[in-house]
Amino acid sequence: MFSNTSRILQHPLFLLVCAAMGGLLGYAWPAASPTLEGLGYVYLFLLEMCAIPLIMVAVVLGLKQMISLPNASVRLAGILITGLAAVLLAGLLGSFGAAALMGKEVLSDSQRAVLGEFTSLAAPALEISLRGAPETASTHNVLQELVPSNLLMVLAQGSVPAILLGSLLFGIALAQQVGSNSKSFFGTLEMIYRSLEVLIDRINYLLPLAALSFAGALTGANDSKLIASIGGFLWPFLSLSFVLTGSILVLIAHLSGRSLSAVLKMMIKPITTSMISPLPTAAVPNYIEIMSNQLGFTRAISELVAPISPYFFRTGEALFFGMLGVYLSRVYNHALPPMELVQIGLLAATAAFVSVGSFGIAPVLLSSVMLVALDLPLEGILPALLAIEVICSGVRNVVSSLCACGLIALASKGLVRRSADELSDLKSTLIMAVFDRKLMWASLALTLLALTLTFLTGVGVGMRR
Repeated sequence: MFSNTSRILQHPLFLLVCAAMGGLLGYAWPAASPTLEGLGYVYLFLLEMCAIPLIMVAVVLGLKQMISLPNASVRLAGILITGLAAVLLAGLLGSFGAAALMGKEVLSDSQRAVLGEFTSLAAPALEISLRGAPETASTHNVLQELVPSNLLMVLAQGSVPAILLGSLLFGIALAQQVGSNSKSFFGTLEMIYRSLEVLIDRINYLLPLAALSFAGALTGANDSKLIASIGGFLWPFLSLSFVLTGSILVLIAHLSGRSLSAVLKMMIKPITTSMISPLPTAAVPNYIEIMSNQLGFTRAISELVAPISPYFFRTGEALFFGMLGVYLSRVYNHALPPMELVQIGLLAATAAFVSVGSFGIAPVLLSSVMLVALDLPLEGILPALLAIEVICSGVRNVVSSLCACGLIALASKGLVRRSADELSDLKSTLIMAVFDRKLMWASLALTLLALTLTFLTGVGVGMRR
Protein backbone atom coordinates (compact mmCIF):
# COMPACT_ATOMS: atom_id res chain seq x y z
CA MET A 1 0.00 0.00 0.00
CA PHE A 2 2.86 2.35 0.87
CA SER A 3 4.60 1.74 -2.48
CA ASN A 4 1.32 2.26 -4.36
CA THR A 5 0.87 5.63 -2.64
CA SER A 6 4.46 6.51 -3.56
CA ARG A 7 3.88 5.68 -7.22
CA ILE A 8 0.71 7.78 -7.32
CA LEU A 9 2.25 10.82 -5.59
CA GLN A 10 5.32 10.81 -7.85
CA HIS A 11 3.58 9.82 -11.08
CA PRO A 12 4.34 12.41 -13.79
CA LEU A 13 0.69 12.73 -14.82
CA PHE A 14 -0.39 13.41 -11.23
CA LEU A 15 2.36 16.03 -10.86
CA LEU A 16 1.29 17.77 -14.07
CA VAL A 17 -2.32 17.81 -12.86
CA CYS A 18 -1.18 19.40 -9.57
CA ALA A 19 0.82 22.01 -11.50
CA ALA A 20 -2.21 22.82 -13.67
CA MET A 21 -4.41 23.14 -10.58
CA GLY A 22 -1.85 25.44 -8.98
CA GLY A 23 -1.72 27.58 -12.09
CA LEU A 24 -5.50 27.94 -12.10
CA LEU A 25 -5.49 28.76 -8.37
CA GLY A 26 -2.84 31.45 -8.82
CA TYR A 27 -4.71 32.92 -11.78
CA ALA A 28 -8.04 33.02 -9.90
CA TRP A 29 -6.56 34.18 -6.58
CA PRO A 30 -3.36 36.24 -7.15
CA ALA A 31 -3.30 37.41 -3.51
CA ALA A 32 -2.46 33.85 -2.42
CA SER A 33 0.79 33.89 -4.41
CA PRO A 34 3.12 34.65 -1.41
CA THR A 35 1.45 31.93 0.69
CA LEU A 36 1.75 29.38 -2.11
CA GLU A 37 5.40 30.28 -2.63
CA GLY A 38 6.03 29.82 1.10
CA LEU A 39 4.53 26.32 0.97
CA GLY A 40 6.80 25.48 -1.95
CA TYR A 41 9.85 26.62 0.00
CA VAL A 42 8.98 24.15 2.77
CA TYR A 43 9.69 21.37 0.28
CA LEU A 44 12.77 23.21 -1.02
CA PHE A 45 14.36 23.65 2.43
CA LEU A 46 13.70 20.02 3.36
CA LEU A 47 15.32 18.94 0.12
CA GLU A 48 18.36 21.17 0.68
CA MET A 49 18.77 19.65 4.14
CA CYS A 50 19.41 16.21 2.59
CA ALA A 51 20.79 17.19 -0.82
CA ILE A 52 24.08 18.69 0.35
CA PRO A 53 25.12 15.66 2.48
CA LEU A 54 24.02 13.36 -0.34
CA ILE A 55 26.17 14.98 -3.02
CA MET A 56 29.15 15.14 -0.65
CA VAL A 57 28.97 11.43 0.16
CA ALA A 58 28.24 10.53 -3.48
CA VAL A 59 31.31 12.41 -4.71
CA VAL A 60 33.60 10.76 -2.12
CA LEU A 61 32.25 7.27 -2.85
CA GLY A 62 32.33 7.86 -6.60
CA LEU A 63 35.97 8.96 -6.51
CA LYS A 64 36.96 5.96 -4.39
CA GLN A 65 35.36 3.54 -6.87
CA MET A 66 36.42 5.57 -9.92
CA ILE A 67 40.13 5.33 -9.10
CA SER A 68 39.89 1.52 -9.16
CA LEU A 69 38.55 1.53 -12.75
CA PRO A 70 40.85 0.91 -15.76
CA ASN A 71 42.44 4.11 -17.14
CA ALA A 72 40.91 6.13 -14.29
CA SER A 73 42.99 9.26 -14.91
CA VAL A 74 42.15 9.24 -18.63
CA ARG A 75 38.45 8.84 -17.85
CA LEU A 76 38.50 11.67 -15.31
CA ALA A 77 40.27 13.95 -17.79
CA GLY A 78 37.77 12.92 -20.47
CA ILE A 79 34.83 13.75 -18.19
CA LEU A 80 36.31 17.20 -17.45
CA ILE A 81 37.12 18.04 -21.09
CA THR A 82 33.83 16.68 -22.45
CA GLY A 83 31.83 18.55 -19.80
CA LEU A 84 33.55 21.86 -20.54
CA ALA A 85 33.14 21.33 -24.29
CA ALA A 86 29.44 20.55 -23.80
CA VAL A 87 28.88 23.88 -22.00
CA LEU A 88 30.73 25.77 -24.74
CA LEU A 89 28.80 24.02 -27.51
CA ALA A 90 25.51 24.61 -25.69
CA GLY A 91 26.22 28.35 -25.58
CA LEU A 92 27.02 28.45 -29.30
CA LEU A 93 24.01 26.25 -30.09
CA GLY A 94 21.83 28.67 -28.13
CA SER A 95 23.05 31.76 -29.98
CA PHE A 96 22.98 30.31 -33.51
CA GLY A 97 19.81 28.31 -32.84
CA ALA A 98 18.01 31.39 -31.55
CA ALA A 99 19.14 33.37 -34.59
CA ALA A 100 17.60 30.69 -36.82
CA LEU A 101 14.37 30.13 -34.86
CA MET A 102 13.50 33.63 -33.72
CA GLY A 103 12.00 36.07 -36.15
CA LYS A 104 13.44 39.52 -36.60
CA GLU A 105 10.44 40.95 -34.75
CA VAL A 106 10.17 39.07 -31.43
CA LEU A 107 7.73 41.64 -30.00
CA SER A 108 4.63 43.05 -31.64
CA ASP A 109 3.58 46.65 -31.03
CA SER A 110 0.98 45.58 -28.46
CA GLN A 111 3.53 43.39 -26.66
CA ARG A 112 5.99 46.28 -26.57
CA ALA A 113 3.27 48.43 -25.01
CA VAL A 114 2.60 45.78 -22.34
CA LEU A 115 6.30 45.44 -21.58
CA GLY A 116 6.68 49.20 -21.37
CA GLU A 117 3.76 49.38 -18.94
CA PHE A 118 5.29 46.80 -16.61
CA THR A 119 8.68 48.50 -16.86
CA SER A 120 7.19 51.84 -15.82
CA LEU A 121 5.43 50.18 -12.87
CA ALA A 122 8.66 48.53 -11.73
CA ALA A 123 10.81 51.64 -12.22
CA PRO A 124 9.99 53.37 -8.87
CA ALA A 125 11.02 50.25 -6.94
CA LEU A 126 14.14 49.68 -9.03
CA GLU A 127 17.33 51.13 -7.64
CA ILE A 128 20.66 50.52 -9.31
CA SER A 129 23.79 51.67 -7.52
CA LEU A 130 26.56 52.54 -9.94
CA ARG A 131 29.18 53.33 -7.30
CA GLY A 132 29.35 52.21 -3.69
CA ALA A 133 30.97 54.03 -0.82
CA PRO A 134 34.65 53.09 -0.46
CA GLU A 135 34.23 52.06 3.16
CA THR A 136 31.33 49.71 2.43
CA ALA A 137 32.48 48.31 -0.91
CA SER A 138 33.13 44.59 -0.64
CA THR A 139 35.69 42.65 -2.62
CA HIS A 140 34.25 39.70 -4.51
CA ASN A 141 36.82 36.95 -4.97
CA VAL A 142 35.35 34.08 -6.99
CA LEU A 143 38.39 31.84 -6.45
CA GLN A 144 38.17 32.35 -2.69
CA GLU A 145 34.49 31.38 -2.74
CA LEU A 146 35.08 28.23 -4.79
CA VAL A 147 38.21 27.06 -2.90
CA PRO A 148 37.59 28.08 0.72
CA SER A 149 40.11 27.74 3.51
CA ASN A 150 37.49 26.28 5.87
CA LEU A 151 35.25 23.47 4.59
CA LEU A 152 33.10 23.51 7.73
CA MET A 153 32.34 27.20 7.14
CA VAL A 154 30.99 26.59 3.61
CA LEU A 155 28.97 23.66 4.94
CA ALA A 156 27.26 26.06 7.34
CA GLN A 157 26.74 28.62 4.57
CA GLY A 158 25.41 26.03 2.10
CA SER A 159 27.64 27.12 -0.80
CA VAL A 160 27.21 24.10 -3.08
CA PRO A 161 30.10 24.75 -5.55
CA ALA A 162 32.61 25.18 -2.72
CA ILE A 163 31.22 22.09 -0.97
CA LEU A 164 31.60 20.04 -4.15
CA LEU A 165 35.19 21.18 -4.69
CA GLY A 166 35.99 20.47 -1.05
CA SER A 167 34.40 17.03 -1.38
CA LEU A 168 36.50 16.33 -4.48
CA LEU A 169 39.74 17.21 -2.65
CA PHE A 170 38.61 15.27 0.42
CA GLY A 171 37.62 12.29 -1.73
CA ILE A 172 40.97 12.22 -3.57
CA ALA A 173 42.80 12.07 -0.22
CA LEU A 174 40.49 9.37 1.17
CA ALA A 175 40.70 7.30 -2.01
CA GLN A 176 44.42 6.78 -1.38
CA GLN A 177 43.77 5.14 1.99
CA VAL A 178 43.94 1.35 2.25
CA GLY A 179 43.38 -1.21 4.98
CA SER A 180 40.59 -2.30 7.27
CA ASN A 181 39.97 1.20 8.63
CA SER A 182 39.40 2.48 5.11
CA LYS A 183 36.92 -0.33 4.36
CA SER A 184 35.05 0.39 7.58
CA PHE A 185 34.90 4.12 6.84
CA PHE A 186 33.63 3.69 3.29
CA GLY A 187 31.15 1.08 4.47
CA THR A 188 29.73 3.66 6.87
CA LEU A 189 29.58 6.23 4.05
CA GLU A 190 27.73 3.72 1.90
CA MET A 191 25.07 3.28 4.60
CA ILE A 192 24.75 7.05 4.99
CA TYR A 193 24.37 7.41 1.23
CA ARG A 194 21.60 4.79 1.00
CA SER A 195 19.79 6.41 3.94
CA LEU A 196 19.93 9.84 2.29
CA GLU A 197 18.64 8.36 -0.96
CA VAL A 198 15.62 6.94 0.85
CA LEU A 199 15.08 10.20 2.76
CA ILE A 200 15.12 12.29 -0.44
CA ASP A 201 12.68 9.85 -2.01
CA ARG A 202 10.36 10.37 0.98
CA ILE A 203 10.73 14.15 0.77
CA ASN A 204 9.76 13.91 -2.89
CA TYR A 205 6.33 12.77 -1.69
CA LEU A 206 5.81 16.53 -1.25
CA LEU A 207 6.42 17.10 -4.97
CA PRO A 208 2.67 17.47 -5.68
CA LEU A 209 2.54 20.24 -3.08
CA ALA A 210 5.64 21.85 -4.62
CA ALA A 211 4.16 21.62 -8.12
CA LEU A 212 0.89 23.20 -7.00
CA SER A 213 2.64 25.89 -4.94
CA PHE A 214 5.26 27.04 -7.45
CA ALA A 215 2.79 26.99 -10.37
CA GLY A 216 0.32 29.04 -8.32
CA ALA A 217 3.02 31.49 -7.27
CA LEU A 218 4.17 31.84 -10.89
CA THR A 219 0.75 32.63 -12.34
CA GLY A 220 -0.25 34.76 -9.37
CA ALA A 221 2.87 36.92 -9.37
CA ASN A 222 3.10 37.39 -13.15
CA ASP A 223 0.38 38.91 -15.25
CA SER A 224 -0.82 36.74 -18.14
CA LYS A 225 -0.17 39.64 -20.54
CA LEU A 226 3.47 39.77 -19.44
CA ILE A 227 3.87 36.01 -19.92
CA ALA A 228 2.27 36.26 -23.38
CA SER A 229 4.65 39.08 -24.32
CA ILE A 230 7.71 36.83 -23.89
CA GLY A 231 6.36 34.08 -26.15
CA GLY A 232 8.95 35.09 -28.77
CA PHE A 233 11.60 33.69 -26.43
CA LEU A 234 9.74 30.81 -24.77
CA TRP A 235 8.72 28.81 -27.84
CA PRO A 236 12.16 28.82 -29.53
CA PHE A 237 13.83 27.97 -26.19
CA LEU A 238 11.43 25.11 -25.48
CA SER A 239 11.77 23.80 -29.05
CA LEU A 240 15.58 23.81 -29.02
CA SER A 241 15.65 22.27 -25.52
CA PHE A 242 13.32 19.51 -26.75
CA VAL A 243 15.61 18.75 -29.70
CA LEU A 244 18.72 18.73 -27.49
CA THR A 245 17.23 16.48 -24.81
CA GLY A 246 15.83 14.17 -27.49
CA SER A 247 19.30 13.85 -29.03
CA ILE A 248 20.79 12.98 -25.63
CA LEU A 249 18.14 10.32 -25.04
CA VAL A 250 18.92 8.81 -28.46
CA LEU A 251 22.63 8.71 -27.51
CA ILE A 252 21.88 7.02 -24.17
CA ALA A 253 19.60 4.49 -25.88
CA HIS A 254 22.30 3.70 -28.46
CA LEU A 255 25.08 3.24 -25.87
CA SER A 256 22.87 1.22 -23.52
CA GLY A 257 21.50 -1.05 -26.23
CA ARG A 258 17.91 -0.25 -25.24
CA SER A 259 15.12 1.17 -27.34
CA LEU A 260 14.38 4.89 -27.19
CA SER A 261 10.89 4.23 -25.83
CA ALA A 262 12.29 2.09 -22.99
CA VAL A 263 14.83 4.76 -22.02
CA LEU A 264 12.18 7.48 -22.17
CA LYS A 265 9.88 5.40 -19.96
CA MET A 266 12.65 5.05 -17.38
CA MET A 267 13.59 8.72 -17.51
CA ILE A 268 10.11 10.24 -17.37
CA LYS A 269 9.96 10.32 -13.55
CA PRO A 270 13.32 12.11 -12.93
CA ILE A 271 12.66 14.42 -15.88
CA THR A 272 9.36 15.48 -14.31
CA THR A 273 11.06 15.90 -10.93
CA SER A 274 13.78 18.08 -12.49
CA MET A 275 11.12 20.14 -14.26
CA ILE A 276 9.18 20.88 -11.07
CA SER A 277 11.88 21.16 -8.40
CA PRO A 278 13.98 24.38 -8.38
CA LEU A 279 17.04 22.34 -7.32
CA PRO A 280 18.65 19.87 -9.76
CA THR A 281 19.62 17.65 -6.80
CA ALA A 282 16.04 16.45 -6.30
CA ALA A 283 16.30 13.91 -9.12
CA VAL A 284 19.95 12.90 -8.62
CA PRO A 285 19.16 9.61 -6.77
CA ASN A 286 16.70 8.66 -9.52
CA TYR A 287 19.23 9.38 -12.28
CA ILE A 288 21.93 7.34 -10.50
CA GLU A 289 19.50 4.45 -10.00
CA ILE A 290 18.42 4.47 -13.66
CA MET A 291 21.87 4.88 -15.20
CA SER A 292 23.51 2.20 -13.05
CA ASN A 293 20.86 -0.33 -11.95
CA GLN A 294 18.48 -0.12 -14.93
CA LEU A 295 20.68 0.78 -17.90
CA GLY A 296 23.80 -1.00 -16.63
CA PHE A 297 26.37 1.82 -16.79
CA THR A 298 29.17 1.94 -14.21
CA ARG A 299 27.82 3.03 -10.83
CA ALA A 300 31.11 4.67 -9.80
CA ILE A 301 30.90 7.08 -12.73
CA SER A 302 27.19 7.68 -12.14
CA GLU A 303 27.73 8.55 -8.46
CA LEU A 304 30.55 10.93 -9.35
CA VAL A 305 29.09 12.71 -12.38
CA ALA A 306 25.36 12.90 -11.60
CA PRO A 307 25.70 15.17 -8.51
CA ILE A 308 28.42 17.52 -9.77
CA SER A 309 27.54 17.89 -13.46
CA PRO A 310 24.36 20.01 -13.01
CA TYR A 311 26.40 22.45 -10.89
CA PHE A 312 29.65 22.69 -12.89
CA PHE A 313 28.70 21.58 -16.43
CA ARG A 314 25.60 23.78 -16.70
CA THR A 315 24.65 23.12 -20.30
CA GLY A 316 21.04 24.17 -19.68
CA GLU A 317 22.15 27.57 -18.42
CA ALA A 318 24.58 28.02 -21.33
CA LEU A 319 21.81 27.25 -23.82
CA PHE A 320 19.48 29.62 -21.97
CA PHE A 321 21.95 32.52 -21.86
CA GLY A 322 22.90 32.05 -25.53
CA MET A 323 19.27 32.28 -26.65
CA LEU A 324 18.57 35.12 -24.21
CA GLY A 325 21.38 37.22 -25.68
CA VAL A 326 19.93 36.89 -29.18
CA TYR A 327 16.41 37.60 -27.90
CA LEU A 328 17.52 40.80 -26.16
CA SER A 329 19.25 41.94 -29.33
CA ARG A 330 16.09 41.33 -31.36
CA VAL A 331 14.02 43.25 -28.77
CA TYR A 332 16.18 46.31 -29.44
CA ASN A 333 16.29 45.62 -33.22
CA HIS A 334 20.04 45.09 -33.07
CA ALA A 335 21.40 43.18 -36.08
CA LEU A 336 23.73 40.30 -35.21
CA PRO A 337 26.51 39.32 -37.64
CA PRO A 338 28.05 35.83 -37.25
CA MET A 339 30.98 37.07 -35.14
CA GLU A 340 28.61 38.65 -32.63
CA LEU A 341 26.70 35.37 -32.44
CA VAL A 342 29.98 33.64 -31.59
CA GLN A 343 30.65 36.35 -28.98
CA ILE A 344 27.22 35.79 -27.42
CA GLY A 345 27.80 32.01 -27.34
CA LEU A 346 31.16 32.41 -25.57
CA LEU A 347 29.69 34.91 -23.11
CA ALA A 348 26.78 32.53 -22.47
CA ALA A 349 29.19 29.70 -21.58
CA THR A 350 31.12 32.07 -19.31
CA ALA A 351 27.90 33.21 -17.62
CA ALA A 352 26.92 29.56 -17.05
CA PHE A 353 30.18 28.95 -15.17
CA VAL A 354 30.03 32.22 -13.22
CA SER A 355 26.43 31.58 -12.10
CA VAL A 356 27.35 28.33 -10.31
CA GLY A 357 25.35 28.10 -7.09
CA SER A 358 23.17 31.12 -7.96
CA PHE A 359 19.39 30.99 -8.14
CA GLY A 360 16.60 33.49 -8.73
CA ILE A 361 17.35 36.89 -10.24
CA ALA A 362 21.14 36.59 -9.84
CA PRO A 363 21.71 34.38 -12.91
CA VAL A 364 19.48 36.56 -15.08
CA LEU A 365 21.39 39.71 -14.16
CA LEU A 366 24.43 38.05 -15.74
CA SER A 367 22.71 38.69 -19.06
CA SER A 368 23.68 42.33 -18.50
CA VAL A 369 27.19 41.24 -19.52
CA MET A 370 25.88 40.49 -23.01
CA LEU A 371 23.90 43.73 -23.07
CA VAL A 372 26.99 45.73 -22.13
CA ALA A 373 29.00 43.91 -24.79
CA LEU A 374 26.34 44.81 -27.36
CA ASP A 375 25.90 48.34 -25.95
CA LEU A 376 22.21 47.78 -25.11
CA PRO A 377 20.27 48.94 -21.99
CA LEU A 378 18.98 46.55 -19.32
CA GLU A 379 16.22 48.51 -17.60
CA GLY A 380 13.66 48.32 -20.39
CA ILE A 381 13.60 44.51 -20.43
CA LEU A 382 14.00 43.73 -16.70
CA PRO A 383 10.37 42.65 -15.98
CA ALA A 384 10.50 40.24 -18.93
CA LEU A 385 13.82 38.84 -17.67
CA LEU A 386 12.29 38.10 -14.27
CA ALA A 387 9.37 36.21 -15.84
CA ILE A 388 11.67 34.33 -18.24
CA GLU A 389 13.93 33.20 -15.37
CA VAL A 390 11.08 31.68 -13.34
CA ILE A 391 9.38 29.95 -16.26
CA CYS A 392 12.53 28.45 -17.80
CA SER A 393 14.33 27.24 -14.64
CA GLY A 394 12.81 23.74 -14.78
CA VAL A 395 13.66 23.22 -18.45
CA ARG A 396 17.27 24.26 -17.78
CA ASN A 397 17.46 21.68 -14.96
CA VAL A 398 16.24 18.96 -17.32
CA VAL A 399 18.80 19.85 -20.02
CA SER A 400 21.71 19.94 -17.53
CA SER A 401 20.67 16.68 -15.83
CA LEU A 402 20.22 14.77 -19.10
CA CYS A 403 23.56 16.08 -20.35
CA ALA A 404 25.05 14.61 -17.15
CA CYS A 405 23.46 11.27 -18.06
CA GLY A 406 24.93 11.49 -21.56
CA LEU A 407 28.33 12.22 -20.02
CA ILE A 408 27.97 9.14 -17.78
CA ALA A 409 27.16 6.98 -20.81
CA LEU A 410 30.16 8.28 -22.76
CA ALA A 411 32.57 7.93 -19.82
CA SER A 412 31.42 4.32 -19.25
CA LYS A 413 32.29 3.33 -22.80
CA GLY A 414 34.72 0.41 -22.89
CA LEU A 415 33.82 -0.85 -19.42
CA VAL A 416 31.94 -4.09 -18.75
CA ARG A 417 28.25 -3.25 -18.70
CA ARG A 418 25.63 -5.49 -17.13
CA SER A 419 23.04 -6.91 -19.49
CA ALA A 420 19.30 -6.53 -19.11
CA ASP A 421 19.01 -10.12 -17.79
CA GLU A 422 21.69 -9.49 -15.14
CA LEU A 423 19.97 -6.30 -14.08
CA SER A 424 16.61 -8.04 -13.74
CA ASP A 425 18.27 -10.80 -11.69
CA LEU A 426 19.88 -8.15 -9.48
CA LYS A 427 16.52 -6.48 -9.01
CA SER A 428 14.90 -9.77 -8.02
CA THR A 429 17.55 -10.43 -5.34
CA LEU A 430 16.98 -7.14 -3.52
CA ILE A 431 15.85 -7.55 0.09
CA MET A 432 13.02 -5.34 1.29
CA ALA A 433 12.75 -4.55 5.00
CA VAL A 434 9.15 -4.26 6.18
CA PHE A 435 8.12 -2.72 9.51
CA ASP A 436 4.89 -3.91 11.09
CA ARG A 437 2.82 -1.66 13.33
CA LYS A 438 4.08 -3.12 16.64
CA LEU A 439 7.71 -2.69 15.65
CA MET A 440 7.04 0.87 14.52
CA TRP A 441 5.45 1.83 17.86
CA ALA A 442 8.25 0.10 19.77
CA SER A 443 10.86 2.06 17.77
CA LEU A 444 9.02 5.30 18.43
CA ALA A 445 8.81 4.58 22.17
CA LEU A 446 12.52 3.77 22.37
CA THR A 447 13.36 6.96 20.47
CA LEU A 448 11.27 9.07 22.86
CA LEU A 449 12.88 7.32 25.83
CA ALA A 450 16.37 8.05 24.46
CA LEU A 451 15.49 11.70 23.91
CA THR A 452 14.05 12.00 27.43
CA LEU A 453 17.14 10.43 29.02
CA THR A 454 19.40 12.74 26.99
CA PHE A 455 17.41 15.77 28.15
CA LEU A 456 17.49 14.69 31.81
CA THR A 457 21.23 14.00 31.57
CA GLY A 458 21.80 17.51 30.20
CA VAL A 459 19.68 19.04 32.99
CA GLY A 460 21.61 17.08 35.62
CA VAL A 461 24.99 18.15 34.26
CA GLY A 462 23.83 21.75 34.13
CA MET A 463 22.60 21.69 37.76
CA ARG A 464 25.88 20.22 39.00
CA ARG A 465 27.78 23.05 37.36
